[in-house]
Amino acid sequence: MKDQVMVYDTTLRDGAQSVGVTFSLYDKLRVMETLDDMGMHYIEAGWPGSNPKDAAFFQEAQSIKLKCPSHRLRFNPYEEEHRGKGPQS
Repeated sequence: MKDQVMVYDTTLRDGAQSVGVTFSLYDKLRVMETLDDMGMHYIEAGWPGSNPKDAAFFQEAQSIKLKCPSHRLRFNPYEEEHRGKGPQS
């Protein structure tokens, strides 16, 4: 059996909570595309209902064709992770 490391990135959630960091909608979409280019397996992007900017991000993100195959890239809202529905389940 071949060992595989799965990468779970939280830049769009944890990174957005750092002091002095404010992502615009455009910034969040660019970060998502950059993480896709890097081959991230999971992107934790926050919770769509938490604020209007996150809701707009999730709406826009659905329309962007990513390079990663859909089975490798998943958007995991923070709430889903804590309800046991994230990538670990």
